[in-house]
Parts: sequence; structure tokens; C-alpha cells
Amino acid sequence: MKTQWLRTTILLNLLILISFASHSQNPDIRRTYKWHFGNGAGLDFSTGTAEPFTGSAMTAIEGCATISDTCGNLLFYTNGDTVWNRKNIVMPNGLGLMGCSGSTQNSLIIPQPDNDSLFYIFLTDCGANGLRYSIVNINLNGGLGDVIQKNILLYAPSTEKIATTYNANKK
Repeated sequence: MKTQWLRTTILLNLLILISFASHSQNPDIRRTYKWHFGNGAGLDFSTGTAEPFTGSAMTAIEGCATISDTCGNLLFYTNGDTVWNRKNIVMPNGLGLMGCSGSTQNSLIIPQPDNDSLFYIFLTDCGANGLRYSIVNINLNGGLGDVIQKNILLYAPSTEKIATTYNANKK
């Protein structure tokens, strides 16, 4: 049952991403071109077709998140506990994030508005630790990134679902 749910969730996410990819004039859509998930798996949407790849350092039972730059180049990814850079190496301070590995949507990466170097990783858990965030400065560590703040509490308790959307000002 859980396997069927996971397949359905991945399929729905793929369909949503493909619909967004048709609006590729927005450079922010390129931030979603590369996906790392599962046990070392990934998908690359940069050609307009989902191309599988392997080699990701991540193992994710459920939730995970990936972010690229506005040209579609991978920046980093997380399973809610660990953050890896584009070379599949754990970032400095990239261990011990407080997202729950059993949470279906445990992490979400958002670029700080009007700042190309700072990214928020929002984390949900399975209840007690709450909704938290960490901050990555991608310009540190020779451009491979560094987690500069970690596990800052926003609200507790929380659920294991998280989503984002643009503000009315498109940010």
C-alpha cells in the first residue's frame, strides 16, 4: 500500500513539474530541473524529458528536497537530516538537521528573495521537534556551500506536510 502511495505521489509531482516546465521562460523553474531522491536516484528535466541518473549520495525513505540555480545547475540537496553539495559531499555543518526521515514532506528549499547566495531549508518532523529552518550560504566553501545556521524553531508541534507558493509580488 505504501509503495503504491509513493508511486502515485511521484507521478503526480512529475506531472506538476512537467506542466511548470512548459513555462520555462521563468528562470526560477530551472531551479527544479534536477531531483535527487530515494536510494541514490535522480531525474534531470533540463532537456524537457525526464532523464534518470544515479550517483546521488542520498538515501531518502520519504521526504527530500533539491535546488538548482536559475540556469538549472545543481546546487545542493537534502533528506531532512543531511545536506549534500553538487559534488555529492556533505556540506560543512550539513549533518543533524531536524527533519524526520519518516515525514512525507520533511524538507523544502527556498532561495532568499533578492539574494543569490542564501537559501532556507524548511524542515518538518513527525511531531515534537516542530517546524524549523536552516540557512545555506552557497558562496562559502569554494562555492559548494555551508550550512551557516541550523534547526531554528518556527513552530511546534507541527505536521509532516509543507508547501510553498509565490507571494502576490512574485517573490
